[in-house]
Amino acid sequence: MLTTGPYSDHQNAPFPGPLPTRSSRGEGEEPNDTSSDSNSTPHASAEAELTHALVQLEEPRKRLHAAIQALPPDPQELLEALYAGVHKLNEEAERAERRALHRLGFALEGMLKKLLEKPKLRTTPSALNAAAAALELLEQLCRDRLEPNLSEPPLRLLVVDDDPIARRAVCGALQLVFGRPESADSGEASLALAGEKAFDLIFMDVMMPGMDGFAACAKIHETTSNRRTPVVFITSRDDQSSRAQAEAAGGCSFIPKPVLSSEIMLIALTFTLRGRLDQARRPKRIERAEAVVC
Repeated sequence: MLTTGPYSDHQNAPFPGPLPTRSSRGEGEEPNDTSSDSNSTPHASAEAELTHALVQLEEPRKRLHAAIQALPPDPQELLEALYAGVHKLNEEAERAERRALHRLGFALEGMLKKLLEKPKLRTTPSALNAAAAALELLEQLCRDRLEPNLSEPPLRLLVVDDDPIARRAVCGALQLVFGRPESADSGEASLALAGEKAFDLIFMDVMMPGMDGFAACAKIHETTSNRRTPVVFITSRDDQSSRAQAEAAGGCSFIPKPVLSSEIMLIALTFTLRGRLDQARRPKRIERAEAVVC
């Protein structure tokens, strides 16, 4: 299903470095039972405060979902409530040493901060959807105490745009956190790359000479290595017909130009974290299926 949708000027600051861990389990794995730990420990207290901060975000989340259906003329109050709630969640995530939670929350806080600092920026349905998707994942990471690993294997991102300025802008935003992404200047070039290697996420322009983004997306999903790779369209076309074409082509998100670099960062983190969670579960699903067959 297609969805539309800190760094801000916060934009040149790196994400927080690795937080110390108290567990030897692999990232992406669910934790062992810790019910024997005393609730009076500082770590248990931080976890309790983290859960409380998430509960406090429930009401702003409901308002956010309503705003996606009918964007209010002045979303400032909603943005302020979301920002305050996410900021508190980030503080508690840091105290609880929850790196993935803190990293995603930091990106969401940054996009909200950017929108609040620049009232003239248009708060788009795309940005609100990006916030909603991030909040949903934050809840999952918090509830299940998950730590998806974005380092091993290294993430591989692809940016496709025939406009060199637009391509460099998206690549530059991603490079601040993920390292330098690969890039292609046409649909044909992106398909050639997709035939050679697997990508974790692809940002795709739509209007390009020759093979357009919709056709390239559909073709990429026919390759063995990128059958499941999410494709996010970035385009100046924002009409309902284009959105329908994006969904039909297999796109996962749709961002109208001009784009916020903080929104690019948030969407990239949301998709890549979800992707690594899915990868961690996939072998377990295969094992269960084989056990049933046997």
